[in-house]
Amino acid sequence: MAKKLGEFWMGMNAGDHTNQKQDQSMTIAIADLKPGAGHVQGSFSNSGGGDTSNLSAGDIPDGIFIECDGSDSNGWGWSVVKPWGRTPILAATDFDSNYIPHSLQFTLGLYLHCDNPLAGGGNVRVQVFAA
Repeated sequence: MAKKLGEFWMGMNAGDHTNQKQDQSMTIAIADLKPGAGHVQGSFSNSGGGDTSNLSAGDIPDGIFIECDGSDSNGWGWSVVKPWGRTPILAATDFDSNYIPHSLQFTLGLYLHCDNPLAGGGNVRVQVFAA
């Protein structure tokens, strides 16, 4: 059974109608991941509304999988991408005295846009799970 680790979310209200992009991160405790679980991300929806993504299933580290969705009608478009900065998707953090990490930082980029000035609010969401 998969364990939900958290989610990333970005939204815009009606009238905001601009392009918005940001990297979002979460900390994952090593204890939440099962060593050797070997779960590999299958195909997933990573964009909608005519937008594209540079993120593929092979970019998601083993043992973690994601589900993505967003507003993709009435002029809205969304995508989940590799981080814009030089931040890796997964990085070890919080090391003990033997340099063994206690946690990992998981980072993805979110993009949301709207080209319809009459559209209501929109969003993009990524749910993150451990196998």
